[in-house]
Amino acid sequence: MALGPQQMPPQGAKALVAGLLNGRRSRAEVSAVLDESEAGSSTIEFLNEGSGTAVQLQYVAERIDGQLAAHSVGDLGPGAIFRGELREGVAPDRSFRLVWRCQNLKGHVRAWSYDGRSKRLHGESAATAEAAFRAMYR
Repeated sequence: MALGPQQMPPQGAKALVAGLLNGRRSRAEVSAVLDESEAGSSTIEFLNEGSGTAVQLQYVAERIDGQLAAHSVGDLGPGAIFRGELREGVAPDRSFRLVWRCQNLKGHVRAWSYDGRSKRLHGESAATAEAAFRAMYR
């Protein structure tokens, strides 16, 4: 097989598509930002930066008393933003611990923590948002 000018081999086409998608094929990539700009109020904002839908997005925050509080966001499409009030509060003298998890369309579960870690979860650690929190902070 000979290729002429302006023709691309199949491997090149595959590499081009991967490059255009930043290596993320139909994967949710959810980030979170804590906004404390208003006195006495904390807001958490989630952004799906990936090209896939974040299915059943949930987050767990550690309250000031050390208990876990789970919240459900629902599905978050590519480029979508969810903003909600963080009722747990943030203690200025302790580190803020927050974990969010979602599934992709194939059912794989991924979790992220506010301190920058990310992990693909399996089995028991993928079952609930609280289990994901414990898996991230073992």
